[in-house]
Amino acid sequence: MKAYLVTAQSGDNKQAAWAVSQTEAAGLRKRFLAEGFKRAEMATHDVDVPTGKGDLIEFLNLSHNLLTTCIG
Repeated sequence: MKAYLVTAQSGDNKQAAWAVSQTEAAGLRKRFLAEGFKRAEMATHDVDVPTGKGDLIEFLNLSHNLLTTCIG
C-alpha cells in the first residue's frame, strides 16, 4: 500500500503527518503552509507500507527511525 509522509521543518519546529492519497498529502501541505511553514521547508515522501501482518508490525516498529531520518 502506498502512503505519503509529509514533513515540515523550520529551525526547531518539526512536523510530520501521514496521508493515504496524494490529495490528502496536498491538504497536509496546505495545513503546514497555514501554520507558517514555507514550501521549501516541506517534503513529501512516498512510502510503500506492507500489508501483511508480520511485515506491517515490523514496519510500524521501525517507523520511528523513518520519521527521525525524514525530519532530522
